[in-house]
Amino acid sequence: MVTSYLNSQKHKDLGYLTAILNILNSLIVLNFGQINAISSVVSAIVDVILKEKEKIVPNPVLVHYTYLAYVALKMEGSESAAKLWPFFDEAAKKKLITYWKVTKLDAVSKTEETIISHIKDKSIPDLGLHSVKVYPHQVPTPNGNFYVINNFDNIDKEFEQKSLELTESSLVVPYKPDYLLEEGIWIEINGPQHYIRHLDAGIKQNAYSLEGFSAFKHEFVKRLGFTYLEIPFYRTKDSAERFAHNQLAEAKSKLSKGT
Repeated sequence: MVTSYLNSQKHKDLGYLTAILNILNSLIVLNFGQINAISSVVSAIVDVILKEKEKIVPNPVLVHYTYLAYVALKMEGSESAAKLWPFFDEAAKKKLITYWKVTKLDAVSKTEETIISHIKDKSIPDLGLHSVKVYPHQVPTPNGNFYVINNFDNIDKEFEQKSLELTESSLVVPYKPDYLLEEGIWIEINGPQHYIRHLDAGIKQNAYSLEGFSAFKHEFVKRLGFTYLEIPFYRTKDSAERFAHNQLAEAKSKLSKGT
């Protein structure tokens, strides 16, 4: 039924293709951890993407959406990942690199800068933790090597100099940590755009939940083997600094106990 519906669309313009890619990524978000349960639907959508490749590749945003789906399917060990990989020829890779370079500029808010400075100058030395200094940071998984990037500004040069490659088993994580520790702690300082507010919860700090794609990022990062530390916007500056320090201390304690 899904295949016949997808193939019935006569005019597959960019709006239609954007919707198809959003549907695929939404299905992955909702079913992450159990993708095989919807394998036939995913496979049918991948067929459409491959058929419409010539219309998708000129648009860097659509190539990015396709890559988001691919890395999640690859992480899941889905058969559809192998099916989708041929999409990423040299032309598609160039568009993807262009998208990353333009959209992932290393812009930091004043609040984020203050919290990160506190983590670097106070929490890390006090707790005996260590910042990751060498990037790309390689994370081996059963389904391939994933590389974490801390700065996408020069990613085109990384590829030109072959210090970074994009292959079926060597993939760039499409998310940038706000800060990363050698102990495997991924730190995110999240603004209000990452949350959904519960309308009946008043002004309490627990009135917020991560929105869907931010929650997925959380799960994806955890699947890479990181401890995910989230510092939400609704903390005041001082309490955010204390919160970050306490969370780091708790994460270190759990890691040392192997829990």
